[in-house]
Amino acid sequence: MRTQGIKPGDIVHCDVRGQKFYAVIKEKTDDGFGLDKLTSQFLPSYVVKPRQIVGHYSKRKGSA
Repeated sequence: MRTQGIKPGDIVHCDVRGQKFYAVIKEKTDDGFGLDKLTSQFLPSYVVKPRQIVGHYSKRKGSA
């Protein structure tokens, strides 16, 4: 998946070691993306690599 269009505030669908979850992008780091996870029970890591992102849902302009 291409990650050029992913910006802070967007929602991503991640698959890390078989655990799938949704998260909000907090920041772009050198080694991946910093997350605010929408589900808190799965993984201790808050950074995912681009290859672990399965889907991307961008935030629209003007939406609350």
